[in-house]
Amino acid sequence: ILGIIEDCVKYNENFNIFGLNSLSKLQLSLETKLINMSNVKTQLKYLDTSNVISFDHDIIINRIKTNSNGLINDKFPFDPTSFIISGGFAINSVIDIASDYTDIDIYIFSEFEDTSMKLIKYFQSITDIKMTCNSSIINIYPINHNINIQLIKINGPPNEIINEFDLSYTQIAVLDWDNIIMSYNAFKSLVTGYFTLNRNNVIRSY
Repeated sequence: ILGIIEDCVKYNENFNIFGLNSLSKLQLSLETKLINMSNVKTQLKYLDTSNVISFDHDIIINRIKTNSNGLINDKFPFDPTSFIISGGFAINSVIDIASDYTDIDIYIFSEFEDTSMKLIKYFQSITDIKMTCNSSIINIYPINHNINIQLIKINGPPNEIINEFDLSYTQIAVLDWDNIIMSYNAFKSLVTGYFTLNRNNVIRSY
């Protein structure tokens, strides 16, 4: 399995940046190697129980748009120099794992006030919203949508943010329409169906 990883992507021990078009090659490799993925998908509660893990670019984009109930569309102002989308929404959109997420977690690691204002104006262009906030989190409640948004002020860089998540398979984030980031341990979790728990990790927000 690790040989397949080496064939498909370049990585180091800390994190990987994957182009979604490159990740699509992984589906072909798994088919070619005839790896039985059914137990893996059952273990991680994949919604799609077919025999292949698919990282198809168009499918992932469609999941992002659909899972956000239209809140993230082609005009969404992605900016990987300022924020990432992570948490349950990102996991479900990237790998279609069953999730009880109720919000979109946006981790802002640069220019929190300016970036937050840009995102708030974007969401206001789609629908009316209500907001609550504290010193490190802005909660956005879009009217007539069944999903909320959290703008989270946090220390970066992105690879350090996701590496501090407790469960290895959650160490995934969406950078933009063409790139995702995940830890090496997260990638191993997706391929093997086993994940690790980092009990000492405490995410560093302000």
